[in-house]
This record gives sequence, C-alpha cells and structure tokens, in this order.
Amino acid sequence: MNLNFEEELSRNPVIKEVNILRNQIDDIRPLSPDVEKRILDKLCLDWNYHSNAIEGNRLNYNETLTFLNTGVTVKGKPFQDHLDLRGHDDALHYLITLVKSGEPISEIDINVLHKMVLAESGNTRLVKQNELFALNRVLLTDLDQTVAEALAGDSFHYSNNNDSSLKMQGLMDWYYQTSEHHSLHPLVIASLFHQKLIAINAFDETSGKMARMIMNFILMHHNYPPVIIKMEDRQTYYALTTNVGEEQDKKFVDYVAEAMINSLNLYLDNPAETEIDDVDKELALFVRDLRSKSLTKLKATGFEISNTVVQVIIPLMEHVLTKTALIEDFFDSTDKKVNMVYLKTARKPYDVEIKDIHFTNLMAEKMIKPVLRPENKMMRMEFNIHFRKFKTEERKFDVRSTLFIKFDDYEYSLSNYNNELEITKAYSERLSDEDINAINKTLIRDIKKYIQDRIG
Repeated sequence: MNLNFEEELSRNPVIKEVNILRNQIDDIRPLSPDVEKRILDKLCLDWNYHSNAIEGNRLNYNETLTFLNTGVTVKGKPFQDHLDLRGHDDALHYLITLVKSGEPISEIDINVLHKMVLAESGNTRLVKQNELFALNRVLLTDLDQTVAEALAGDSFHYSNNNDSSLKMQGLMDWYYQTSEHHSLHPLVIASLFHQKLIAINAFDETSGKMARMIMNFILMHHNYPPVIIKMEDRQTYYALTTNVGEEQDKKFVDYVAEAMINSLNLYLDNPAETEIDDVDKELALFVRDLRSKSLTKLKATGFEISNTVVQVIIPLMEHVLTKTALIEDFFDSTDKKVNMVYLKTARKPYDVEIKDIHFTNLMAEKMIKPVLRPENKMMRMEFNIHFRKFKTEERKFDVRSTLFIKFDDYEYSLSNYNNELEITKAYSERLSDEDINAINKTLIRDIKKYIQDRIG
C-alpha cells in the first residue's frame, strides 16, 4: 500500500506544533485523577453539544448540560432532539470503554456505536434468538464481544448496501495497515479516516456524527484528547468535507490539528481550574439530587410523560412480551394492542382522543411520534394481550391480559384488571427490577389461572 501522501501530511508543520504541546503535557504529568476527569467531562459535554448542534439539534449548550445530568426535558424543544442527545451520549460512553480496552476499533464496534446513536429510547435493545439484550447506560461498561456482535447483527446493512459494505471493508483494511506504520501521525490517520467515511456515506444522515466519533476514537486510542468540531465552524467544516481530493484532505488535517491544539491547551491553561460552567453544573446536579428523592414530585409536562412512555413503559411492554411468548404456542393467534387516551390540547381539558393500535406499529413509531408532541398530554394507556382460540379439541376459548397505566399530574401508576397489582411512581423514578418482576408475575398468574379454570 502506497502511503506517501499520509507520510507527507505527517511532516506538516502544524503536526509538529501538536507534538510540542503534547510533550509539554507529558512533562507535567501525572495530573491528578480529578483534573483529568474534569477536562474529559468538559470535552465530552462540548462533543455532545456541538456534534448534535451541527446536525440541527435545537437544545442549546446549557440545556444540553441540564438534560444529560438530570434527564429533565426542556419545555418547547422537540422531544426527538432529547432522544438524539441521549443516544449520542450513550454511544460516547461506550466509545470510552472501547478506548480503555486498548484495542483498535473494529467494524463490529462501529456498527454497535451507530445503533446506539440511532437508539431513540436512550437504550439500545435487540431481540436475537429469543433473548432480550437490554443495554442501558449502567451496563455499557460490561458489554462484552459476544453481546456486541449480537447487537451489531449478522445482517447489518449500510446505505447503498453492497457498494458501501465493500468500501467499508477497504477503509478498515487501510486503517489497520496505517496503524502499523509508526511514521504516520495518529492525527493524520484519524482525519483521513473521517474524510473517507464521509465519502462512503455508509450511514446516510448520521455519517457526519459517526465520522467525528471514529476520528476521536483513533485520537483517544493514541492518548490524545478528542477534538471538538464546533457549531459556529459548521460552514467551514462542511466546505472541507464536501469535496473529495488530496488538497481538501490537506486542509482538513490542518483544521483538525488546530482543533487538537485547542483541546491540548485545556491541559496547559490552568488545568486545575478547568471546569464546566460552575453555576450551571451546580444547578444541574442539585436538580438531579432533588429528583432522586421520593418526596420530590414535580408536576409532569407532556414531555415528562412522553419521556416516561419511551424510557419506562415501552421497555416494560417488551419485557412482558418476552415472558408471555411461551404461552403463544398454545393459541391460534395473539393480538398485542395499546390503547392510548390523551388530550389533544392542554387548553381544552375535555378534548380527548383515543387511539387503539398494534404494539408492532407503536414500535415502528407510526403512532408514537404524534402522541409525543408536548401539547398531546397522555392520560392513560392500556396494554392488551389477547390470546385467541386455545388449541384444544374439547373447547376453544380466548384469554386476555391487560396492564393499565395512568398518568396523573405528579405520578404515574400501573395496575392489573382487579387491582391486585398497583405500583405508583413519581416521574423522577424508574421501575426497579422488583417492580418489573412483580408486574410479570401478576400478569402471568392471571393468564395461568384463567386457562386452568377452563381446562380443569
């Protein structure tokens, strides 16, 4: 493989400036773990904000900080923007665990990161071989290669299908070979990987986010900090990534080197004082602590209820279905429907609309997006599983199981048809493992009792 161009870029004067700063930082190391953490926190927040803002996310910097620290959605801002931020932040946390492993990034890793970026519920979920892999932020550090491969999927498809797949294989071959040449600077490899991935356009509208993410992985893998492509530089950034060619690549390497200098200077410019805006961080952490206390009940907005539906109720429904799947074989068919009642406008408290849809359509988001608009305040939901025609020669009968979810001003509650089960939570609370087990156990017992009463 001819790497003359890469070697030429590695001798660029601005690369030498990066090396000088890196050496200066190495001279003052080791920095305290607290300082290292504060700098990385600052870079990660900037990375989350700017990378999403470049793609049109409408949360400002302080709103991004508050949402990521507290989970509090911002009134008047699109709910989808919150989901995009959460998915990107999850992917970023997983990327950091990949860096800590010390291994170069793989195509499987890239596909896992992409699915996390796309995850609209803040969790990445996959059903494979009848097993549910629930990968939430708490468990990301425990993600092993087996689960990663399952999450990436055997049938992952890039945009443009075979053409992009072949080009991605070629890009990964180039990456592995260049990584073995110590004469090539990591910043050059990272920058060119970014340009090549943009040119392939393997991830459609998220190709930019993915290119910036993998570029930063390569830098961090070589003990450099991530670079931040800033929102205010968006036009310059677009101009450098639109046209393909060596001249553009040279300019882009210079551009990334300048961004690296900014990141490195965080370590040299009073690093002990490097901190996310003190007042905003203090307020965000204070709100998070308040919301973690069971006595603190905040009146729910449409956003709060929507967030609970996406992050709590839908994953719960999926979990219930994995348990009841074993019963389906004893019936001719099974219907899974969600009945939703919500206010069409907060200004008309009796202007109610009722939707009755199949769960698969809900998961495909054919219905959930209109309901999640802030003016459409959810009042209650019913999750119905209808088992049709028990397979027996003596007698055909149906079985129904229903979970009721009610959304009040300050809390949400779940119950079964006879109220043997009743769980109430503030919107700041999520269901515990014990809660989920109790819900599953109650619904399964209801189904079991009904069947036993019919067959004796």
